[in-house]
Amino acid sequence: MSTKLYDCNGNLIYEFYRERREPVPLDEISPHIIHALLVSEDRHFYEHTGVMPRSMVRAIWMNIRYKRPLRGTSTITQQLARLFFLYPEKSIIRKIREILMAWRLEKEFSKDEILEMYLNHIYFGNGLYGVEAASKGYFGKSAHDITPDEAATLIPIIRAPAEFDPYKHPDRVLRIRNHILDEMARFGYIESNLADSLKQLPLHVRSPIRQQLGTYFIEEVRRWFIKQFGTYLLYEGGVKIYTTMDTTIQRVVEEEATKHIDYLYKTFDIEDDSLHPLELAVVVLDPYTREVKALLGGRDFRRSQFNRATQARRQAGSAFKPFVWIAALERGYTASTIVEDKPISIPLVTGEIYSPTNYDSVYYGPITMRKAIALSRNLVAVRLGYEIGPDAVVDVAKRMGIRSPLMPVYSLALGTSGVTLLEMCNAYATIAAYGIYKAPIFVRKVVDRTGNVLFEAHNDSVRAISPQVAYVMTSLLKSVVDEGTARSIRYFGFKGEAAGKTGTTDNSTDAWFIGYTPRLLTGVWVGFDSLRKIADHAVGGNVAAPLWARIMKRIDTDDTLKFMQPPGIVTRRICDESGKLATPYCKHTRDEVYIAGTEPHQYCDIHHKPKEHIIEFERKDLLP
Repeated sequence: MSTKLYDCNGNLIYEFYRERREPVPLDEISPHIIHALLVSEDRHFYEHTGVMPRSMVRAIWMNIRYKRPLRGTSTITQQLARLFFLYPEKSIIRKIREILMAWRLEKEFSKDEILEMYLNHIYFGNGLYGVEAASKGYFGKSAHDITPDEAATLIPIIRAPAEFDPYKHPDRVLRIRNHILDEMARFGYIESNLADSLKQLPLHVRSPIRQQLGTYFIEEVRRWFIKQFGTYLLYEGGVKIYTTMDTTIQRVVEEEATKHIDYLYKTFDIEDDSLHPLELAVVVLDPYTREVKALLGGRDFRRSQFNRATQARRQAGSAFKPFVWIAALERGYTASTIVEDKPISIPLVTGEIYSPTNYDSVYYGPITMRKAIALSRNLVAVRLGYEIGPDAVVDVAKRMGIRSPLMPVYSLALGTSGVTLLEMCNAYATIAAYGIYKAPIFVRKVVDRTGNVLFEAHNDSVRAISPQVAYVMTSLLKSVVDEGTARSIRYFGFKGEAAGKTGTTDNSTDAWFIGYTPRLLTGVWVGFDSLRKIADHAVGGNVAAPLWARIMKRIDTDDTLKFMQPPGIVTRRICDESGKLATPYCKHTRDEVYIAGTEPHQYCDIHHKPKEHIIEFERKDLLP
């Protein structure tokens, strides 16, 4: 019995099975399939008694004399005997057994019965067993409705499913299809002019069965299930698996990802290498329940089953910086704390000097922590990491959900350790959920064929950071979107409140954007598997963030939702330059948020009253 996979709304999305088979009687199979089979595999099927002696003797002699394998000599009856009763090894002993079984089948069953059994059991590649499943899988129709050209496409797959896979080798399949059409005309099954016209048609097989919606998500569930319950139960247990996938969101992700890849190739003039294409990964999850709503692990599951969302550990670049900022906030730093954006040299225990630079080689000098993360200043991140210590950064990242190994080194502040997109998204979800950590989940419940619940998700909550620290961090990440490196999401049409962070690694090999709204979180990664440079000037803000915007403006359309402020937060009007309370003379001010008790009490010491006003005041003070 097949195991059925359901989405979060209870809709069937996939079935796991050993063999996908739908038996049909011979009179419901198109005669074109039968004719194509006969001219291709066994022209004398209705004449012989199960074997072709002359062909067999010649094949055995060639095997003995020249050590050539026994191939292409089996009748349809022999193939059925091998399918039902014998192992597929190539040897004379097996061939003799095959002959004996074929004679027995011919005595027990009629030719039509043998043909019916054969067509209902033979393998057609891509997990399709039997002609009905193959017809629906490749052409989306019943075997009864298959046309001559479609029949000539199906039949070669029987001989070598991998060699004549129409998805992987369309040109090869086209050639043999046309040859079979010629043979069907030569033996009088179709008219010659019809064969000639059909040979002009392209292959028109439907999208592959495995390239259905959410293949990477489904594969992640499959791997999880086998680890929990084993292979047998998955393929033969008749189990029901209720997943967290939202098919509406998954479909949007896949549609927008396809369009975005084309956009990137055109915009950045990326060289098209079909063997090593530009890849991407996307995760969408509910930050409060941690249910994964959609997952895309690459461009094409058929070409690569490697899941870049869950298996690829890539450097996160500046997308790692929020963990540094959180560690600082926990130690009394605030959004308006002034930190120097200037060169820094740190002696290492190896005797070397670590001297990082900013991406743009520009230095702003004294800068608030808000502006520093909005503009993704590398030197501020390293300086903070140096002041609070890299161990503190590792501790925060681990508490929030990073499970990949992290080295407590100063460069960690710039995201030099390899992490997966899923764990980065889950760590950001801890911020979005006001400091609550939960593990990401793909499966809600598993029920066996009798209705017994084998598994039900119970996602434990752990307080990772305080709600006040999480809220201030969200406020800081809002500046990344509204006035910083992720401003492009506004250009691409997303209007709602959002917080997030871009990330770009050295030489532009990885581009990240992870962002969230009050309702959903989405993470995007773009790069080459080979660590090749994406393109000149390719960064998270112009490579990953636009895809985030394309997806989110379709799946999160309520622009009125706002991040809720928890208790223990106060607001003060500050000077953007000094980070202190604003005076009437400060030109650039903002309402800044603070954890209660960390707000500033001193007024700006940069912007004063004009000197003449002070003199005038002093003179009035001297008057009687």
